[in-house]
Amino acid sequence: MSTRFILSLNILPIEVIYHIFDKLNVQTIILSLYNVCKQLNTIINAYFHSTRYQLNFDNMSKVDFIRICRFIQPENVISLTLSDQSTTPGQISLFFSLFHIERFIQLRSFILFCIESDHLNFILEHAINFPLVLLSIQEKDNSHRSTTIDTLLSRIIERSGLQNLTLSLKKDGSDQIKWPISSTIKHLTLYHCDLSHFPIVFRHFSSLRTLFIKYCNMIDYEPIGFEIPFDPVPMHQLTSLIMEDFKIIERPGLQNLTLSLKKDGSDQIKWPISSTIQHLTLYHCDLSHFPIIFRHFSSLRTLFIKYCDMIDYEPIGFEIPFDPVPMHQLTSLIMEEFNFNMSKVKSFLSNISSLTHLRLIGSINEIDFPWEQLIQTNLPLLNQFEFSFYMSIYDDDNSINTDTLIAPFRTPFWIKIKSWFVTCDQFIRDDDNNNNNITRPKYDIHLYSIPVRNRYFHYYSQSIKTTSSTSTDINNDISVMDYVHTVYVNTDIMMATTTTNEVQLQTRRFRKASNLNIRIDNPWPVDFVQHLSSFIDLSHLEKLTLIDESAEDSYPNTPIHFVDLLQQAYNVHSLVFKDKWLDKTCVSNMENFCSLISNHIKHLEIDISIMDDMKIILNRIDHLLSVTFRFINRKQHWPNKIIEWLSTRRDATYSTDLYTLSIWLGKKKKKKRKTCEQMTNDIKRIKTN
Repeated sequence: MSTRFILSLNILPIEVIYHIFDKLNVQTIILSLYNVCKQLNTIINAYFHSTRYQLNFDNMSKVDFIRICRFIQPENVISLTLSDQSTTPGQISLFFSLFHIERFIQLRSFILFCIESDHLNFILEHAINFPLVLLSIQEKDNSHRSTTIDTLLSRIIERSGLQNLTLSLKKDGSDQIKWPISSTIKHLTLYHCDLSHFPIVFRHFSSLRTLFIKYCNMIDYEPIGFEIPFDPVPMHQLTSLIMEDFKIIERPGLQNLTLSLKKDGSDQIKWPISSTIQHLTLYHCDLSHFPIIFRHFSSLRTLFIKYCDMIDYEPIGFEIPFDPVPMHQLTSLIMEEFNFNMSKVKSFLSNISSLTHLRLIGSINEIDFPWEQLIQTNLPLLNQFEFSFYMSIYDDDNSINTDTLIAPFRTPFWIKIKSWFVTCDQFIRDDDNNNNNITRPKYDIHLYSIPVRNRYFHYYSQSIKTTSSTSTDINNDISVMDYVHTVYVNTDIMMATTTTNEVQLQTRRFRKASNLNIRIDNPWPVDFVQHLSSFIDLSHLEKLTLIDESAEDSYPNTPIHFVDLLQQAYNVHSLVFKDKWLDKTCVSNMENFCSLISNHIKHLEIDISIMDDMKIILNRIDHLLSVTFRFINRKQHWPNKIIEWLSTRRDATYSTDLYTLSIWLGKKKKKKRKTCEQMTNDIKRIKTN
């Protein structure tokens, strides 16, 4: 006779259940396990009364927030994260209206995002008594921060035991924080510092191991006679230093640097004569930075550069001095979002014979570049080559086509020796759609290695492009586009007729894309959503953005396609409308628009030109967790009026500025039942009338 065992959570010892709970976050325990059965409810209640736990309310729905707060025992909370960002505005003040802050006696980690100065003053008065190990404060605007807050911060920073600190200083350098003589902080993040803070860091933070600084001017601010006292107090324990949006960098021993330069190229960085940096990341550089890198970064092993124009910016008489200083130690080079000058590319690649990994993404001025010759001659160690090149052709040169461009990549060097495969797309532009008589390219070329390494991809219909590839299995290899995160689609481009056979033959190339951007240039074509679903897995999408750049005409097909799209993209939780999309479709009133929004949409961002439209959205779309209204023009009084109207209808907190209103939405408020006396008076009034 066989014995049947029934597995149940209830039969486990309480210690085992507690151990399981320790591996779960608070949200999972309360939102998924509570109310399963009475016995489990008793165990959960006892757990929250006796165990320390961590709370992270960032980007949480207000309904879940309120539900979790009912279980919280402040004395047992050891980590707390609160946020007043656009998806959870007003969360911080709401939380401390539910709990007495002095009860959080075990709090070791305290993170505050986008906090107002008034709330920060109140919190810091009590945080002094917390046994904090980690404190992170990111203020919404600290320009009017009081001296009282600076004093409170000074007292907290000087406490022993604090090891991790994130702090935003005043942009004008007027803060009056008194830094400790000796600090136990090991990980420090500072925003908006100036040169005067560096001697403080090097003198008083002797335990510091990692330092992150963003937004700092080390050139314009330098007191007379000031000198950074690095030599007397070397920081041998510092292992990681990241400085972004700086005007100067120079320290011996620094090995890893990430730096964002000014987009207009006006930065005045004094680059070191000789640098020990081995890993360098630069954003928004120009051609003038290349000789600096090749002259002074002799220890560089990996180089990542993003956003650079190598064509439009070139000073008179400028020449990249690569030959004198070859970079034989550089093994990895990544250049993304570039405007490539291929003669310059050839010059510096010819001096980096040690490269094993090369990635180039951007537009180019020479589409038929002799890559095989360059690699065989100058890059003998290269074993990973990833590229994505774009080029627009303005003349009617019929000699340039996908077959001629892909031919150099069909040699044994590419296919057999390296096993590198390449695809070329040619997009034919339709001059009939050029209503503005603007000079436009005759066609565009996209030449790229596969699998695609771009985080984004612009999709063109098969009917208006020709494709050639060195891979015989490209149409069946479903992993080719797995790296793509965002797909861009234009209705103008998609207007080309797509046959039913073409749709059926396509495979879903974008299986893992989570964002879809649709630019509306013209009416949505017939079978638009069917076509989308043929090349992108709509069920994997999480965010949908509609950008309207169309004329003022009315397009009756838009709502139909929109509803169909949301039904298939059932995991989309964030929806963005830009440029008054609603005003240019047949959804002429907001009531009809609201009826189109599916229940799985939780976050909405939309342009608003009529104040009453905000009321309709808030009243009709009751499944939203947060909403951000963007005002076409400055509407100073709209936010106050909307919040006053909403306060009687729904639980909500908010934040606002000159052009936006962000609301974190909770439950609807129940209407109060009328008393017997009120009902009697109503009856009397009816009879009188």
